Amino acid sequence: MPSKSKKVASKQVSLKKKKRREKGAGQIFDSGPTEAQIRERDERASEVKSSSTSVSDKSSYSQPKRKSASRHESDATPLPYPYLGSEIRRIAIMSTGILIILGTTTFIIGS
Repeated sequence: MPSKSKKVASKQVSLKKKKRREKGAGQIFDSGPTEAQIRERDERASEVKSSSTSVSDKSSYSQPKRKSASRHESDATPLPYPYLGSEIRRIAIMSTGILIILGTTTFIIGS
C-alpha cells in the first residue's frame, strides 16, 4: 500500500497533467478600429448614401477604389493614450524607491 506522501504526489501530477490538457488558446484581445479604419468606413457609408440617391446607370456606376495593403498599414495611426505620462512617472518613482532600498540594504549588510 502506497504511503500518504506518494498518494499526494501522484494526485498532484495528475492534476498538473489535466491542467496542461485543458489549457486552450490565449485570450484574444481586439483593440478596436483605428482612426483610418473608422474614416474609411465613414467614406464607404457616404458613398453608399450618395449612390442610392442618384439615378443608377451602368455607365455612371463605378466601383469604389480599394486601397493597397501597404498604404493602409502606413495610414493606420495608433489612437492617443492619455495616461501614458502618468504611468511612466509612477514606474519611475517605484523603480527609484526600489533602487534606494536596495542601495541602503547593500550598504548596511556590507558594513
